[in-house]
Amino acid sequence: MRVGLEAVDVSVGEPVLDAVSREVSERASTSSVFAGVNDLRLRLRREGGALLCVAVLGFAGGGLVTSTVKSDSALEAIVGALDGLPQSIDRQRSHARPDVAPSGSTHAAVRAQLERLLDRA
Repeated sequence: MRVGLEAVDVSVGEPVLDAVSREVSERASTSSVFAGVNDLRLRLRREGGALLCVAVLGFAGGGLVTSTVKSDSALEAIVGALDGLPQSIDRQRSHARPDVAPSGSTHAAVRAQLERLLDRA
């Protein structure tokens, strides 16, 4: 699984980066949520007086799942977005139609959709 963290207009120190690395490693090794995940992208930026984190999971089959959290702390925003991913996955699975293939099933289409989502955040 590739992991990326982009801090757009926020300075993120080494202690936060280390904590995020631990949080992601722990979740990836203990949670079935990360099964089949190719990419995890985290984008952190300022939004009205708070920090906004968008977490995006890109699955091997071409699906994308997002979670967004606002907080006063970079670490709380990132961890909150990670914590929201299981609910987002459950919500997506409950609305999925088995007779319809996921849109954007090619790698290029998934990457393009991920970039559009991150640019909007």
